[in-house]
Formats: sequence, C-alpha cells, structure tokens
Amino acid sequence: MESFSSMLKGGTPRTLGRVSEVVEVLKEDGGRFDELVNCLNSADRLVKLRAADALEKFCRKHPEKLNGYRDLFLANMDQWADEGYIMMSLPLLLRYISWQGNELWLVKDRLMKWLGTYPDKFVKVMCIQALADLAVQHVEIQEEVKYLVQQHLETGSASMKARCRKLWKKLGE
Repeated sequence: MESFSSMLKGGTPRTLGRVSEVVEVLKEDGGRFDELVNCLNSADRLVKLRAADALEKFCRKHPEKLNGYRDLFLANMDQWADEGYIMMSLPLLLRYISWQGNELWLVKDRLMKWLGTYPDKFVKVMCIQALADLAVQHVEIQEEVKYLVQQHLETGSASMKARCRKLWKKLGE
C-alpha cells in the first residue's frame, strides 16, 4: 500500500498530480483520513498543497470527517496561511468544521483578514465563500457577512462580483 505522501510528491505546483487517485483511495478506505490530514504538515510543499486539495475534494461529501481536527486547524491555520501553499483550499476546509463559541469568531476573523489582505484574488473569493457558508450555519455572523458580500458586490474583481451575486442569493437577500 503506497503512502499518500509518496502519491502526492513530484511534478510542479500547477499540476494536480495524483490528487484524484488519493481521493478515490480515501473513499475506499476512510481509515486513512488521518494519514492524509498529517500530510498538511509535510516538509514537501507539493505534498502539503495536494493534500489540502484532496481533503477539500473528499470533504465536499464528508465534511463531518474534519470535526475531529478542529484543534489542529486552530493551531496551524496562521502558519499554513503564512506559508501560502494551501491557501486555495484552507478557507474551504475551514467551512467544513463545526465551529463553536470563540472558535467561530476566531475563524471568521481570520477569513476576514485574509479576504482583506491576501494578494491572490482567487483566495479572496474562497474566503468570502467560506464566510458565507459559515454564515448560513451560524446566524450570529450573518449580518456582518452580508455586509461584506454587499461591499464586494460593488467593489470586487469580476470573479469576486460573480461569486458574491450567488452568495447574496444564498444568504437570502
């Protein structure tokens, strides 16, 4: 049995490598989920990037799997964001975890920070998507997120405006 780490190595950052294969293996053997999560802390940036991508793809249908890793994400999200390798997936992964109390506010604040400061416009789109998804689950942040969506509808890039139009409908406006 080949390790996920070895399956995700090699190539260039612009290629998916064997991400789809890893997702398929995970569907067959959900007991290996922890192995894939551990790849987020790999010293190999391609392994880290592809592990985040594979996790995001798998968790679309199995979001509950990430709930056991709440502490890992809280402890590492700032470091992962600073490294930048997984920023296309990190905001989307954060939306799958059932945050409670102060954790929710911490995650919301990080997503808002990245939305305002991260240089990549696609990462910004992922941040506002994650914020809207969290707002649907948590009424206590809905007004603030609606305001952000409305702001970006007016001032965002073309991709941001397109996403915000969909999010505005999703948020019930």
